[in-house]
Amino acid sequence: MGFSRTEIAKLTDEKLNNKYKPSLSDAIGYIDFISQRNKSKISFSLRLQYDNRLSFQAFSINLKNLESLFSSLLPNELQKFYGNIISLNKINFYKTEFDFNLVEIENHNHLNEYLEEVVKCIEFHEKEIFPKLLDIDFLAEYVGSVPFERKAEVAVGGSFPVHLFKKMAILKWGNQNERYLEYKRGTEILIDKYAIKKPDKYMPEFKKGFDQLVNHLENEPNPFDNVTFANNV
Repeated sequence: MGFSRTEIAKLTDEKLNNKYKPSLSDAIGYIDFISQRNKSKISFSLRLQYDNRLSFQAFSINLKNLESLFSSLLPNELQKFYGNIISLNKINFYKTEFDFNLVEIENHNHLNEYLEEVVKCIEFHEKEIFPKLLDIDFLAEYVGSVPFERKAEVAVGGSFPVHLFKKMAILKWGNQNERYLEYKRGTEILIDKYAIKKPDKYMPEFKKGFDQLVNHLENEPNPFDNVTFANNV
């Protein structure tokens, strides 16, 4: 039995009470859902393959205040390496009972059951995760929940070296000082190695941007001290 993206988008939208705006992505099989908030933009996707195989793609969140602050610290030359979306991977930081491996949908009842689980997952995140991510301390704990050697397990947007710069800023602003120093050392080493291994792609702005960021983070006031960051997800 086959289904269409349009049909699934409409049914999901109804179950979510129009809280997320659905759209058919240009990417093959994807249905995107986006919710614009006062201080954030939250999105997720469903992917339909072969008309009946459905899977849930991880949440992404744009924390508007944080992204604006961090972006302002990047030299113009590094803006092209910047990304403003944090992709949520629960890893071992927070646990859920939801598992959305690729499922072959058998009929409309099965589709309804699957989407009901999607809604429950979203409701859990709306209550337990999204508001907390607007707390810089919680966000820093999430980013710092893995050591530098496992840094790829937490994606904060952007490409090398800017995604590491963003992690450094989050860790410092969220008072994860030991983890900040670990990421600072690791990032500096990688930049030095990059200059040797990939001289054709290396930019002096990598090191310049790193030094400027460190100087700012370690000498300027924390913008999140005495600031309410978590009102209105």
